[in-house]
Amino acid sequence: MDPLTAGVIVLALVVVLLFAACAGLYRRLRDLEMAVYNGVGLRFGGEQAQQSLSGFDLNGTTFLLKINRQCPVCDELVLAVGRLAPTLPAGHSFALLSDDPHFNKPVPDGVKVIKDPKLWRSVPVPYAPALLVVDEQGLIAFTTPIGSGEALDDFVGRATAKEMEMQK
Repeated sequence: MDPLTAGVIVLALVVVLLFAACAGLYRRLRDLEMAVYNGVGLRFGGEQAQQSLSGFDLNGTTFLLKINRQCPVCDELVLAVGRLAPTLPAGHSFALLSDDPHFNKPVPDGVKVIKDPKLWRSVPVPYAPALLVVDEQGLIAFTTPIGSGEALDDFVGRATAKEMEMQK
């Protein structure tokens, strides 16, 4: 084999390996960006939240529903929260975060309602309605857009079942 041909083949292999390594690094970087974009691993609302949440007791896992006053499906979601809240296992709770300081929709006693537009804007998800899973330290573990009461029911059912399974 000609040394020039061997050199070109080796160089081509090195370029392919470098390309594959860069593609893997890019994928990891994109995953990290999406986690930050979705707010996962961030403290709920930062310092603003610590002031606004001081009256609330975040025991266990809190399903926080971020809703706004222009949301066409938020009334359905509030009804779903009212239906699901009494059925949650111990260590789980619901909270509603609204940008409307005059929010007055009926919710069960165990559901926390936060009516703070500044805190609403500080939540690091760019969509509403959104469901955030927040632990007792205020760390956001998961976020997802939520478009219907049925989707909320399905997600909460799967999340609580999975958590109960992990505790066994």
